[in-house]
Amino acid sequence: MPKCDVHTVITDFVARDVERMHVRTQYILPVGVDLRLFSPPPARTNKTLTVLFVGTLIERKGLPDLLRAATQFPDARFRLVGSGRDGYESVLLRSIAERGLHNVILEGSKTQQEIVEIMRESDILLIPARLEGLPKVTLEAAATGLPCIVFNDYQTPSVLHGVTGFQVESVDEMIKSLGELIANASLRQHIGVGSHKHV
Repeated sequence: MPKCDVHTVITDFVARDVERMHVRTQYILPVGVDLRLFSPPPARTNKTLTVLFVGTLIERKGLPDLLRAATQFPDARFRLVGSGRDGYESVLLRSIAERGLHNVILEGSKTQQEIVEIMRESDILLIPARLEGLPKVTLEAAATGLPCIVFNDYQTPSVLHGVTGFQVESVDEMIKSLGELIANASLRQHIGVGSHKHV
C-alpha cells in the first residue's frame, strides 16, 4: 500500500483503519445498490419466520454462530445462500446433522435476481462475520426492507443501530437482538421501513 499513488476505500471506518497504517486515503468511494432491482415486497406474510444469510460459506463468516442461533430459535427457518469454499459445505452439513437442525437450509449460489426474490421472501438478514469491509448484501437487504444484524467491528454504514438493524458486540448480543426481531413483527416492520428509507 505505501507504494501506491492513490488510495481509495469504501467507508469512513476503512479510511480510519488505513490511516492507522500511516497511509493517507485520497478518496472514499461509496458503495451503492440498484433500487430499481432491490425493493421491498408489498407485504411480508411468511407463516414461518425466515432468517437469511447471503455470502460465501466459510468459517470466517461466522457460520458456527449462525448455527448456534438456529439452535436457539428452532421455529424460525434459516436460509443460507452462497457457495462454499474448500469443502466447508460438508463441515456445515455435518454440524447441522449433529445438532439435529431441521430449520437450516443450504441453498447454494444464486443469481442476483434470485437473491432479490429470496430477500423479499425473508424477514431478517443475519451476517455473523466479525471481519468485513462493507458487505454489499447489507445494502441490498436494506433496500428490500430487511432489518439487518451485523457485528460492529467494521461499522457498516447501512446498519444504524436501532434504526435499520442492530450492530452487536458479541454472539450473545447477536442472539438477543435476533430474538427481539423474531418476537416482534411491528419492530421488524418499523426497522425494515427505516432500512429502505436510509438506503
